[in-house]
Amino acid sequence: MKMNSLNKPNGIELNQSIENFREDLCLGKHVFSESKMVACFGGSSIRDDTAYKKDATKLAGMLARQGISLVTGGGSGIMRAVNDGAYNINPKQSFGLRVHAINGKTIEKTASVPQENLHDFTSLAIRLLTLIGCCDAIVFFPGGFGTLEEVFSLLVRVRLHLMERIPIYFYGKKFWSGLLSWMATEVVAVGAIKQEDLKLFNIEDDIDIIAQQILDKLG
Repeated sequence: MKMNSLNKPNGIELNQSIENFREDLCLGKHVFSESKMVACFGGSSIRDDTAYKKDATKLAGMLARQGISLVTGGGSGIMRAVNDGAYNINPKQSFGLRVHAINGKTIEKTASVPQENLHDFTSLAIRLLTLIGCCDAIVFFPGGFGTLEEVFSLLVRVRLHLMERIPIYFYGKKFWSGLLSWMATEVVAVGAIKQEDLKLFNIEDDIDIIAQQILDKLG
C-alpha cells in the first residue's frame, strides 16, 4: 500500500523512509546470523592527530582474532578504523550498515567491508535498531551529534528493558568524563535518572581491558 507523503517540513526523514520501511526491516538478516558480534560507534570526522582511530583499529583486530565480528555504520573516521581492524584479520568479520543518500549525498565506498556484508538503509532509525539489536557488546568511541544520539537511544532502550542489558563501554575518559559528570550531578539531581542508571555503562581508558572483558563475557 502506497502512503501519501507528509505535508510537514519536519517530516523529511519519514518521507524518505516510508516507502522503503519494510525493506529496511528485512535488511541485516545476515548480520543477525553472526553468533558473536560487537558494534562500534564513533565520529566520522575524528581528526587523525588523535589516537582514537588507531585504538579503534587495535580493538577490532584483537576481537576479530578471537572470532568476533565487528559492525559499524560503514562510514569514515572511527567506523572505517574499526572495519579496517577486522578486515585485516578476516574480511568476513567486517560488517557495515550504511544509510543511503543522506540529504542527497552518495554513500561512500567502504573498501574494508566485503560487499556481502554491506547493507544500505534508507532510515537512520531502523539502521540504529539493527546495529544495537544484532550485537553482544557495544563500544562508543568519541564522536559528535550522531554518536550522542546513538548513546542516548541505546541507554533509553536498556533502561526501559526494551532490550537485554549487554556490556556497554565508552572509550576515552577525557572525552566522556564531562558528560558523565553532568549526568551524575545535574540529571540525577532533578530525578530525571537514578544513580544506578550510571552503572549501565563503563568508561574506560584501556583498550586491552575492554577487549579482555568482552572476550570473557562472550567466551
